[in-house]
Amino acid sequence: MAKKKKKQQQQQEQQQQQQQKGAKGKGKRRAEAAATERVRAPKRDLLDGRAPDLRAKGVSLPLVPPLDPDSTATAASATGAEVTGDDKNHHEVSVENAAAFLSHVKLDLERFAVLRDLIFAVPRCLSPEECAAWIAWGEKRGFASAKQASSAGFAFRDNGRISVHDPEVAAIIFQRLRGVVPAEIDGRKAVGCSPNIRLYRYATGQRFGKHIDESNFEQDLDAWSEFTLLFYLNDEGLDGGETVFYSGNTGTKEALRVPPAQGLALLHWHGDRCLVHEGANVRAGVKYLLRSDVLLLYTQLLPDVFSSRLPVPLVISVGNVSVGGTGKTPMVEFIGRTLANGNEPKSFGSDCMILMRGYGRDEEFELKANLPAAKIVAGSNRAQLAQEALCESATSSDNVSTIILDDGLQHFQLKRDLNVVMVNALRGCAGAYAHTLPYGALREPWASGLARADAVVLHHATSVSAQGLVALRDALAKIQPDLRFFASEMRPVSLYQGEMPSRIICLTGVGCPESVERMAQRVFARGGKTPEIEMCVFGDHHACG
Repeated sequence: MAKKKKKQQQQQEQQQQQQQKGAKGKGKRRAEAAATERVRAPKRDLLDGRAPDLRAKGVSLPLVPPLDPDSTATAASATGAEVTGDDKNHHEVSVENAAAFLSHVKLDLERFAVLRDLIFAVPRCLSPEECAAWIAWGEKRGFASAKQASSAGFAFRDNGRISVHDPEVAAIIFQRLRGVVPAEIDGRKAVGCSPNIRLYRYATGQRFGKHIDESNFEQDLDAWSEFTLLFYLNDEGLDGGETVFYSGNTGTKEALRVPPAQGLALLHWHGDRCLVHEGANVRAGVKYLLRSDVLLLYTQLLPDVFSSRLPVPLVISVGNVSVGGTGKTPMVEFIGRTLANGNEPKSFGSDCMILMRGYGRDEEFELKANLPAAKIVAGSNRAQLAQEALCESATSSDNVSTIILDDGLQHFQLKRDLNVVMVNALRGCAGAYAHTLPYGALREPWASGLARADAVVLHHATSVSAQGLVALRDALAKIQPDLRFFASEMRPVSLYQGEMPSRIICLTGVGCPESVERMAQRVFARGGKTPEIEMCVFGDHHACG
C-alpha cells in the first residue's frame, strides 16, 4: 500500500513538471510570435494601401534583412531589440548632418554645393548593427555573380548581387528618408522606395564602370524611379570603392568623390539629371552596398507633369523603350530634313528647333553639321532651355514652327503632339529586351512605353528577314493594340572610291554595332559573296580619333 501511494505521488510530480515545461514553451513561442508580428505589421498596412507613418507614431523599426520564412529564431535574432537611447542618433536625418559628414571626409564643399540639387548625402542613416545584419545575411545566403562586359548600352560591372522583392523593407527605408527627399519634385509626388532591394558585394579588384542610371517604371506602385539610393554598409579595412561623379559634356571631369562610410545613404538623380558616375576599384577589402530607388508618382499627376506647353504649332518627340542603338538621332535628322523649307542642304532644319540632352556632344555636332538651319539646344533642363531659346528667336528673324525632342519618351516636362517610338528590329522584344534595367535592356516596360506611342518605327528593318519583321510587329501589337507601324533603315550617303580592300576593319562607337557590320557586308559584297569583316567595337558615343 505504501509503495502504491509513493508511485502515485511520483506520477503527479512528473505531470506537474511537464505542465510547467509546456507552459514555458508556449510562453516562449508566444514571445517569438509577438516579436515576429511587430516586424511584419507594416506589411499588412502596405497590403491595405496604408503605408505606416513610423515617424509620426514615434516608432523606429530596425531596417533589417527580409525575414527567413523557414527559421523564426533567425528572424527574431536578426530584428534585435527596439532602438533606444543614443542608438536613435543613427536614424536622425537632416541636411545639416550631411554637410557635417562631407566636411568630415574632407570633400570639396564648394563643389558639393554646385551639385546639391543632384546629389544628397545622409550620414549614419543605418546603425552599425543594421549594417552588420545585412552583411551577415548576404554572406549566409550567398551572392550571385553579376559580372557584365562593356558593350553597347552597358558599362563594365564586376560584383556579387542578391535581389529580393520586399515592400516592408522599402517602406522602412522611405521613412528613414523623410525630410531629405522633398514631398514634391517638379510637380511629382515622392510615394516610396522600390521594393526591388539589391545587396551588392565588391571584392578586391572589382568595380562598376562609368554609367548613368535610367528611370524604371514600378508597376506595383504605378510610379517611376527617379533617384538612385545607396547605403554603404562598411568602411573598416576598406581601401578604394569610392562613388565618383563626373560633370562636363563628355562626362570626364571629376565633380565629386564619395568614399564609403558605414551607414551613409547617398541619393542621386536618374535619367536626364543623372551625372555620369562609377564605382571605383576596390583596392583592398570588401565593399557592401544596399540599393533601392526613390519613386515619384507620374500616373496620377499627368496633367501637372506635362505642364509645359511650348508656344509652337508642333512638338514631336522621338524616343525609345530600350537602351541605345534604335536610331533616334537619325530619325530626328530625317524629320528635320523632311520639314525643311526647300531642298537645298543649307535649308535643312529651317523652322525647326531640336532639344536634346547632349550626352557626349557627338550627336549635337552631327545634327549641327547636317541640319545647318536648325536651332540645336542641348542640356538637362530642356523645358527651360527651350523657353529661353524661343525668346531669343522672337527677337530675331528666326521662326520656329516645329520642336523635335530627341530621346524624349521618358522626358515628362513637355507636352508633345506626336510621340515616335523607335524599336531596334535586330534586337526585338525578347530576352534581355523583355526586362527592365538592371536585369535587361529596357528603360521601362513595353506596355507603358508603347501606351504613349503615336507611331512605332521598326529600325534596321532591312537587316532582318521579312518573317522576323512581321513577328516583331505582331509581338508588339499584342502588348499594345492599335499601334501604327513604320519601318526604317540606314544607308551610306557617301563612300570614298578606291580599290576593293583585301582586309576590312570596321570601327564602331554606336549603340548597335551589329547593324553597321551588316551594312558594311552589303556595301562591300562582290559577286554574291559577303566579305569577312573584323569588328573593333567601342561603347556608344566613344570618341575615335
